[in-house]
Amino acid sequence: MSAHSKELFFKENSTEFFEKKRDEIKKLVQDKDYTYKFIEGFEKELDNRYKALADRVLRPLLQIKNEKEPKIDIYKILSCIEYSVMSFLPVEISVKEDKSDEDYTIELLLNANFAFFCAYNFLAQWQSGEYDKIFSKSELLKLLDTTEGTTERQYSMTKIEEHVHILAFTSNSPILPILTNSIWWRMLCALGERLNNK
Repeated sequence: MSAHSKELFFKENSTEFFEKKRDEIKKLVQDKDYTYKFIEGFEKELDNRYKALADRVLRPLLQIKNEKEPKIDIYKILSCIEYSVMSFLPVEISVKEDKSDEDYTIELLLNANFAFFCAYNFLAQWQSGEYDKIFSKSELLKLLDTTEGTTERQYSMTKIEEHVHILAFTSNSPILPILTNSIWWRMLCALGERLNNK
């Protein structure tokens, strides 16, 4: 994907985010009197951060002796998309008074939801293999929006909520868990393929 198309990708996702995720956002902010917006020019900054994560963090980790430039697979691309969003936090909330710790947490979680939204949409557009067909359907998202269903986990977060929380609260880590997060995406893709082949 070219730089221009990455910027466009982030911009298009921002346009859809508040509209398509209205219920999730309402659940997250509850009855708070917030206004939210994207920071002006955020798409260029996200593109720059994506390139920095891919080129300065991932490629050196993946470098094999005598290889010109290591390739970054789809799972690592998705992880870089999420952490490029989380390293900048383009969604900003405004409150009437000073922001509380709770307000900052909600802002962090809003950004993590946007990060997941972008990565999932990127996967749904990926035209290698069957991913575009598998992930453009709503069945997998419905499955991710559930808990395991066992008694001891009946009050736990859904799979999406848990992923979003982990993403949010690891984003300040001195070493971003990009490779670990890419394994989550790899497992999700394997689940999607398995469900698709039933």
